[in-house]
Amino acid sequence: SLGLTAVDSMVKWCANNNLKVVVDFHYPDFDGSVEGANTIERKLALWKSIAERYKNTDPEKVFFELQNEPHDVTAAEWRTQANQLINTVRAIAPNHTLIVGFHDWNGRNAMIQSEPFADANIIYTFHYYDPFIFTHQGATWAGSEIKDLRNIPFPYSTNATITVPASAKGTWVEGSIKNYANEGTNEAIYTALSNAKDWSIQKNVPIFLGEFGSYSEFSDADSRCRHAMAIYIALGLLDIPCNLS
Repeated sequence: SLGLTAVDSMVKWCANNNLKVVVDFHYPDFDGSVEGANTIERKLALWKSIAERYKNTDPEKVFFELQNEPHDVTAAEWRTQANQLINTVRAIAPNHTLIVGFHDWNGRNAMIQSEPFADANIIYTFHYYDPFIFTHQGATWAGSEIKDLRNIPFPYSTNATITVPASAKGTWVEGSIKNYANEGTNEAIYTALSNAKDWSIQKNVPIFLGEFGSYSEFSDADSRCRHAMAIYIALGLLDIPCNLS
């Protein structure tokens, strides 16, 4: 297909430039716009095709991420689906490293509340967008409670007045604003990422941070830089690899 031809070109480009590449199954549900697209049957069929197409690539250079940000599914349901996907890919590509996240949008908490899978060749991924009221302020896709949020700095400052929009009254956003002195700090970021590292050590499995960042339209550039720097510093201290965001 035309889509996989485009992927072919990127896999080849990465190989020619001595880069590793993640073939990431990104939003199989088309953000909910195509009814029935997110069935396990469809995902298994697609992964059979993907694994067959790339099974002869260098397994040290090409990784398979089975699904980006699984959501609207229970932990048990996702675990069942993930095991089916793992087994399907393994029957075709036994040596390629798999990348697997957990329910709740590859959430950090979802990961540290879960057990690793039986397959020994998996890197576990999580996404980190905290403090969410900073990183997603004004983002219309992130929920009605946060779409009118503006001018939240990072880190928290006593000099900044944060107004609770009418749409956020009585919601988790209002609570997060009230607690921002604790949530909006470098220390809070380090603690959260340290908890992820602790899980990795306790379970004896590798992890990496697959996504992080902040929405630019309603946050100032200096705050966004300070937020990114806080994450990069924590990742360096904790020896957690990441995708560049």
